[in-house]
Amino acid sequence: MKIAIDARVLNKGITGTGRYLMNILDGLQSCSSTHDFYLLTSNIELFNGSNYKIIPIKEPKHLDKVYSPFWLNILLPKLLKELDFDIYFTTNILVPIVNLPKTKRISVVHDVIHKVHKQYYPLSYRAYLDLFLPRSLKLSDRIITVSEHSKMDISRYYKIDLERISIVHANGATNLRPLNSAECVDIERIRKKYNLPQKFILFVGSLENRKNIVSLIKIAEKLNIKGIDLPLVLIGKPGYGFNQYKKTIDENSRFVKHLGFVDDQDLVYIYNAAFALVFPSFYEGFGIPPLEAMKCGVPVLASNTSSLPEVIGTGGILVDPTDIDGFVDELIKLHSDNNYYLMMKTRGLERSQIFSIKKSAEALIKIFDNINKTI
Repeated sequence: MKIAIDARVLNKGITGTGRYLMNILDGLQSCSSTHDFYLLTSNIELFNGSNYKIIPIKEPKHLDKVYSPFWLNILLPKLLKELDFDIYFTTNILVPIVNLPKTKRISVVHDVIHKVHKQYYPLSYRAYLDLFLPRSLKLSDRIITVSEHSKMDISRYYKIDLERISIVHANGATNLRPLNSAECVDIERIRKKYNLPQKFILFVGSLENRKNIVSLIKIAEKLNIKGIDLPLVLIGKPGYGFNQYKKTIDENSRFVKHLGFVDDQDLVYIYNAAFALVFPSFYEGFGIPPLEAMKCGVPVLASNTSSLPEVIGTGGILVDPTDIDGFVDELIKLHSDNNYYLMMKTRGLERSQIFSIKKSAEALIKIFDNINKTI
């Protein structure tokens, strides 16, 4: 089968959705398949050396909200028809909502946070999805999501039959692992590069309201007051609502440090240098950073909400996201009890082995194969 993969999400840097697609693409290359994969992208250089066939597309630098629906529903259907594609696969939520006589549509919907917690997204974004997503889901021949929790939410809020929704798990960056003794020398190089403290708690993710950044800062503040030397290091780009607590971050620079975006090559060293990952998010469709930390053998403290218990299981410590003292108490316990600390490192590593890029790619190929039987 000829399968068109929409890779536009990778044109402007790799975020959570982009990470998901990159891992899928890496996994597909390592799996045996009779399908022919074509990538629709304007970032041709990113795929130099890959086995994928590239179909270059042009995208304007501005007017995304105007051009994207036009491309998706006018230009893309024409392209799919001309090149005789059997399947259109996208990790960017929406599929064409116009008639596609031959091409089957497969969409990945990571979550429906815009429905569950409307306050975490601007009205313009919610209106955009309310306009296009219901029909997109209706016309998708298969809907994919990343967790059982997201599957239930999609079914609940959009009245979708559960049998139409498949799960293909997310994964972290491919280079994440516990560093060996020889590699640990480079941790000091990275520590100097970013001026990192000797021991710190880490947060990775976009800095937005639903990530509960305010509580995260309060956790670091309480540790500081109690004389526990565990400053907070934040990694991630500013997101929705960031301006509300930027001043708080700046005012508490003694024990809060914001690095912004960090590439994968350096991120693996920062994970390994961290004392623990603290992730008090209110809602996640999956929760990639906790999985990434577990892959590096770093203890994880995360919220006991949404998909996080499903992903973390017994591999981390789960706390109510509103319970600041609960997070503080668990961090103090990790700090004072080395046996407990080592146990949580081991549990996280063991749990992380459940997830792999190859398993996710194989699950996706099965979906393609099943769709093929209906063509």
